[in-house]
Amino acid sequence: MQTIRRVGGGGAIPTTGLSLWLKADVGVTLSGSNVTSWADQSTNGNNFTPASGTVVKSNNIIGFNPAILFDGGSLSGNDIVTAKTIYAVIKTLETSAEQYAAIFEATGGSLYSAIEGTQWGSFYGGSSPSGETIQTETAAIIATLSDDGFSYELRRDGEQIVSEPESGGFTSRSAAYLGNDSSATQPANVYISEIIVYNRVPVTAEIQQIEAYLNAKYAIY
Repeated sequence: MQTIRRVGGGGAIPTTGLSLWLKADVGVTLSGSNVTSWADQSTNGNNFTPASGTVVKSNNIIGFNPAILFDGGSLSGNDIVTAKTIYAVIKTLETSAEQYAAIFEATGGSLYSAIEGTQWGSFYGGSSPSGETIQTETAAIIATLSDDGFSYELRRDGEQIVSEPESGGFTSRSAAYLGNDSSATQPANVYISEIIVYNRVPVTAEIQQIEAYLNAKYAIY
C-alpha cells in the first residue's frame, strides 16, 4: 500500500484517493497571527484561503500541537465533488441547542462534518446527529464516511457511533468551506488541527491506520 509520511515522521496514512490534507503544524501562512493560506499537503494543491472573517493560528492546543481557531471566520478551497470521507481533529469551544456549526462542508452541502446543537453530527441528504454530546474544551477525532448513497457512518475517537443505509447523491458547488458553510451563517466555534479528505471510503484496515496515525500524534484516547 502506498503511504505518505507526516512531517517529522511518526505515522503514515493511505494516499489512494487522498483529496485533501490540512495540518496546522505545516503549510500555514500568517499575517501576524491571522491565517492567510492553509496549504494542502496532498498532491492536489487545494490550498484554503480566507472566505469570511478572520481565523487565527494558536500553539499547543491539542496534544501540544498547533490548531487553527475558527470563531465566526472561514476558509475556502476548491470544491471536492467526490468527497466521501472527512476526518477532523477538533477541540470545541462552545455548543448550544440552536447551532448547526459546519466544521467542513464539501460537495455543495451533501457531505458535512458538523456540530448540531450540542452533539457531533453531519449532513448527507439529511441531518444526522450522533446522539453523543460534545463536551466543550474536549478534543476529538471525528469522521464522516458516506459511500455516495449506499452507506453512512459516523466515527469518534476510533469507535463507530452511527452506521446506517443512506440515500441521496453528491452535488457540486464552486468551493469547499472550513469553519463555516457557504452562506456564512453556520459558523463553528472550534479549534481544528487537521483535516483529511478522501474521495472513497477506506477499508477497515485503512481506517485503523488513519486513526492510529491521528491518535499517536494528538494523544486523544
